[in-house]
Amino acid sequence: MHPGRLPRSKVFCSPETSNAGLGHPCAMSPGDLPAPVFYMNTFHAQDDEQVFFHCSIDRQTPATRIVFCKDGVEVYSLKAQQGQLSYVVVLKVNPGSSGMYTCGYQHRNESNWVRSSALSASWNLTVTGETWHWGTGRHCSRPP
Repeated sequence: MHPGRLPRSKVFCSPETSNAGLGHPCAMSPGDLPAPVFYMNTFHAQDDEQVFFHCSIDRQTPATRIVFCKDGVEVYSLKAQQGQLSYVVVLKVNPGSSGMYTCGYQHRNESNWVRSSALSASWNLTVTGETWHWGTGRHCSRPP
């Protein structure tokens, strides 16, 4: 089913493959549109675990693009659906996914002018896990 037909968009992806080539700075702040509400289902995850990133916009504010950022860099974006207020991205995380996450949105009007929101409050995600040491046959925990 197309994500736009769901009550909330859920996008499943991995950080290594999602929106390759984005990496743009989240230069959306200080936008004049109200900041969205952002939250994750956890502050701490294990390697290879799924984390839900949720961005919710105000009913009064139209959006055409939803942007998720990590450490000030755009890591994922979604095309906003008319009337949809809640967007969820599900990422399979690894220790490199640790960082500060935020979301924002943009609105492009009929004249092609783009207005941006302020970024949401940030949430810190810490991902820990195990790494395989080749040649030793042992697993070692990665430091948090």
